[in-house]
Amino acid sequence: MNPLNKRYEKSFTLSSFKDPKQYSNLEEKIFQDLKKSLSNLPNWDFIEEKFDGSLIYEINRPKGFLNRLMDQTFKKNPYIELKISLEKPNKDILTLIMYLGQGGGLLGMKNSSDFLGSYLLSMNKNVKELTTNVQNTVSNIVYESVREFESLRVQKNTDIKNEILQRIKNLEFKEEIRSSFISNQNLFSDDHIQKILKVIGFYDENLGNYNNIFDKFQETDFVSKFQSEIDQTLELLPFMYNSVLIIEQYLSEMISSLINGDKVTYFSIYNVFEENGVFLTKGEKIIIENTNKIVEQLNKLNTSMDLLISLTLTISEKLSSINTKLRINNLLTGINTYQLYSINKKLK
Repeated sequence: MNPLNKRYEKSFTLSSFKDPKQYSNLEEKIFQDLKKSLSNLPNWDFIEEKFDGSLIYEINRPKGFLNRLMDQTFKKNPYIELKISLEKPNKDILTLIMYLGQGGGLLGMKNSSDFLGSYLLSMNKNVKELTTNVQNTVSNIVYESVREFESLRVQKNTDIKNEILQRIKNLEFKEEIRSSFISNQNLFSDDHIQKILKVIGFYDENLGNYNNIFDKFQETDFVSKFQSEIDQTLELLPFMYNSVLIIEQYLSEMISSLINGDKVTYFSIYNVFEENGVFLTKGEKIIIENTNKIVEQLNKLNTSMDLLISLTLTISEKLSSINTKLRINNLLTGINTYQLYSINKKLK
């Protein structure tokens, strides 16, 4: 049975692809490596690169039509045509696709004028061996290209990780802060105690969020996770580290200022935390969350409902105005609980 005019597939498991940019970079590298390697093989002729990105090659092309008919039956290296393409990753699986067909015709098709050549080629016992060699040759090039790409990616991530680890570390709750607060509680009013307890809870929560992500960051396989998640973590983690230290310092100063009777310093720090929503009640936080959801829904409607655009914008502006008064400012916004929980889940 003639093994030509068939589709062959080879799958490769990837570890870096949720984001299209990474796939585009890999695809470009694979095709460049294929062109470079295959051009050095004897009897391989590059024909064209099609608009869909596929590569067309002819292998063992004879000189002249008569030579083709005379030699196809017994020739050790029969004349075939090859089309190479890539199927974008389904989750983390990249598929290499190879179409092998009779040389000289439309790829994967036989026309009536080529019936004799097709018949003679089907009798050639060397066709099967050749097609197997072609599949192995192309597959090995792609495998090495993927392996090298992944290796370079992991090494780059490792270098960045090591550099960041020189600037940040695991953080622990500063117990002297809690001890100072408890031992001097008789100096504070009930309102002061309530406010400081909220700041302590805010500090403890963000410290825990930071350490959870930091622990994932330290894991050996972190550098080979999906690149989009790695980039997000590399950008966020140093900011979280500095933010936790700022909260810790402000909390310590807040308690010390009350002990020393320095109300100006206390209320200056209090105002910073208040602007960041630390003292909001659970009900107020729910209102803010619902307001943000409404604004988001209105923004979506605004893009699709042209007839109601003026009304949508009016309501959106009013809700945005309300939301602005309650929104967390730039000092601590990047570490709100929902975002950190979402990122943490991705890294599990």
